[in-house]
Amino acid sequence: ARGVNRRAIDMGVSNTALCAFGVQFFGYIALSTALELWFYVDWSGKRDSSATHSRKIQRHKRACGTVRAHKSDPWGLPLYQLLCARKPTPDGRDECFEHHRLFASVNLLTSATFAGVVGETVNRGAPYTSLYGGSAFDLNCGIVACVWAFVKAVAWQSVAEYAWHRAMHSRFAYARWHKAHHAYASPCVWCDLCIHPLEALGYYVILYSPAFVIPMPKASFLAYICVMGVAGVLDHSGVDVAVRARGCGVAVYDTKFHDLHHARFNVNYAFPFDFIDRACGTYAEIKRDARAG
Repeated sequence: ARGVNRRAIDMGVSNTALCAFGVQFFGYIALSTALELWFYVDWSGKRDSSATHSRKIQRHKRACGTVRAHKSDPWGLPLYQLLCARKPTPDGRDECFEHHRLFASVNLLTSATFAGVVGETVNRGAPYTSLYGGSAFDLNCGIVACVWAFVKAVAWQSVAEYAWHRAMHSRFAYARWHKAHHAYASPCVWCDLCIHPLEALGYYVILYSPAFVIPMPKASFLAYICVMGVAGVLDHSGVDVAVRARGCGVAVYDTKFHDLHHARFNVNYAFPFDFIDRACGTYAEIKRDARAG
């Protein structure tokens, strides 16, 4: 009986897994909602969705997707609009991709499930995961080791994501899956998860794979997944954000980089960082003094 009880306990879901699922799920919703309220909702009541915040990259482009542009529009969360059968007013905005709400809802739940799985493996420890250390905030292994592990995870993700993204631009894959993600040439908040679920599954395998293939402190993986998660939202938000290295003014991260991929289609495949595109000859220069057209 004791063995049966232990097996039953092992089959349960740990608090770590539930916490990871919740942080991914509600963290995404919170960040996207904040961007929507600050940059997209026209609080003046003039019903002019083109009059978005001055930090919008393509300011002359109209609102698109499920984003809330007017005070009377429903919350832009695709899952909310799907369950409540509500849509934003069609005037002054581009048409929403037919399966946007369904795809984005499935992908949000899938990404949170992946986070929960990683959380469960962390709770169980080796050999289920390559992560090590005490808590997620334990830096006892040393700052240098933590930073180096973070760099390796970013490099792994960047190379794998670039290869996967280029594959999605093949004639076969684009027609069947990737075309949905390019429904918007000027993406707004909530457009990042407008991806065919089969394609998104590949991205999530790549995103979370460092937890299983790269020995790294838990703190490094936490930093890595936070950077990738936030950047994934910002890259498709249409909001102009740049992080510059102190002293030299070089942009370490720039949302215009991937926004230009949606505008021009065949450049800047990587995200969130551009070094793979530079190495592979697919990098297109971004101009800080002009708005993309």
